[in-house]
Order: sequence, then structure tokens, then C-alpha cells
Amino acid sequence: MLQSVFTGASALKTFSKGMEVIGNNVANVNSLGFKGQRAEYTDSFYNTFLKADNSETSGAPGHQIGSGVKLGNISGKFTQGSIQQTGVDTDLAIYGDGFFQVRDPEAADDADATLFTRAGNFNWDSQGRFVTSEGFIVQGDKGDLQIEDLTKVESFRFENDGTLRMLMEDGTEQLQQVFLTNFNVPGKLIREGGGYFSNKGDLGAQIDDGLVPPTTAGTGEIKPYSLELSNVDLTGEFSSIIANQRSFQAGARIVTVSDAMYGEAVNLKR
Repeated sequence: MLQSVFTGASALKTFSKGMEVIGNNVANVNSLGFKGQRAEYTDSFYNTFLKADNSETSGAPGHQIGSGVKLGNISGKFTQGSIQQTGVDTDLAIYGDGFFQVRDPEAADDADATLFTRAGNFNWDSQGRFVTSEGFIVQGDKGDLQIEDLTKVESFRFENDGTLRMLMEDGTEQLQQVFLTNFNVPGKLIREGGGYFSNKGDLGAQIDDGLVPPTTAGTGEIKPYSLELSNVDLTGEFSSIIANQRSFQAGARIVTVSDAMYGEAVNLKR
């Protein structure tokens, strides 16, 4: 009887964690480039009271009772988010599976300096570097994407292949290109917050070991003047909320009923 209390309690603990995952998804429904997550559940260990017997005389199937549920995995959902046109000339979106690679100029070593993101709300800083809102430098075919003197640029535009075309004041044209990167196992990337991922230990298995031009290695193409929105589906999240809530209530019911039965057993002699 007492074991069923712990079995029900495992449901309360596990589905509370599941609700945290759903809550984080819903909270980031408007976060640029956000990739949602999914809680996956599995049964916990089993207590074996009688081992299975395949002899001709008995053929007992064995007796096992489970100990509840546990959180098996929290997997990332890296599906494509909606593309919204903004008209801003420094906004870039990826239509495909790739990531922008950015570098933190203040980081102590390369492992901490390299980050990846799907949020393309970039801008130029005072040093002519193409950066994120945190000042991380976007990487391209020449390393840091940077213009030596912004005051000499008459106009610029990005193209679908990531090419940055700059018309200089002397009438010449300069070219650079935003490069992308991709991963065989994006679910193993570490979420660092702020829309950034890291690949410490190369658990994500970076394709081609680094940066490649857009449209190669499955990275996808770049959509200029656009941003990728969150891939969270509110309809699906609300359905998951209801399912989690009912599962939590059922687990709570197991605890309360088991407690009542245990109380009856304790009070038998009264």
C-alpha cells in the first residue's frame, strides 16, 4: 500500500517537470529563433516478486510491479519557424537547418567564444563589425564580418546566398559572405540562453567541421530583410497542458486514495 503512495508521487514530480518544459515553450512564443522542447516520459524500475519460469510443469510468467514514471528525455524541436519580413536591411533569417555562427570577442578561449544562433536581428557596431544585440560578431568567409570604414559605404545589401554587396563612395563594390554551419545532432547542442547554443565537446557533430556557404551541407538559404520567429505551436502546447494537468490530477488521486487505505489499515484495531 505504501509503495503506491511513492508511485503516485513520482507522477506528481515528473509531470511538474513536464509542465516546466511546456511553460518555457509558451513563455518564448515570441522569442526570435527559439526552438521548443518536448518532455518525454518513461516507466521507472520494476520490483520483481517472482521470476519467470519456462518449465513445462509451471510456466509461471513472473510477477513485476512498476515503481512509477520518470522523465526519460527532454528533446529539442528544431523545426522551421515562421519567416516574418521586417524590411530592416540588417535582419537575416535562415530557411533551412543551419545556424549563424558568432564569436564573443570578450571570451577567454575559443571554446567559450563560439556560439550558434537562429536569431538574425543583427546590426553594425561602432567598429564596423556585424554583431548581435549582445555584441557577438557574425562569422563569414573571412572570419569576423567587418567593414573597415562604415563612413565610406554608400549602400549595402544581403543576398540569398549570404553575399554582402557594399557599394563604396568611390564607386567600387566590395564583397563578403555570411557563412552558416549545421549539425548532425542538433538536439545535443547546449542551450546557453539569449537564443544561443554552444557545441562544447562537439556533441552536436558539426557538419564539415565548421562554416560553409549557405545552401550547402543542408544549411538552407538566407532570407534578407526577414527574421525567423519561434517554432512554438500554441495549439499543441495548450493540448499538452491539458494532458499534463489530467495526468497530474490522476497521480494526486493515487496518493490520496493510497493514504486513505493506509489510514484504514492503521485504524483496524480501533
